[in-house]
Amino acid sequence: MTQFCAPVVRPEQQLELVPEALLTVKNVAQRLGISTKTVYKLCYSGALPHVRIIGSIRVQPADLDAFVAARGKGK
Repeated sequence: MTQFCAPVVRPEQQLELVPEALLTVKNVAQRLGISTKTVYKLCYSGALPHVRIIGSIRVQPADLDAFVAARGKGK
């Protein structure tokens, strides 16, 4: 029987696997000056790109910057 194992990752390689400082919903709300409820609505509607990590929503800083820039152009 063949067994499947996860690849061995050396400690110095682990940092490469961790996404760069993902923002929580609370972080995003504070940066935008809006409520966390509004951030959730933006994520669920697809307006704000996000990822789910074990049920929690996280936003990449670059995605937040792009979201803000796109909203600024629309004004």
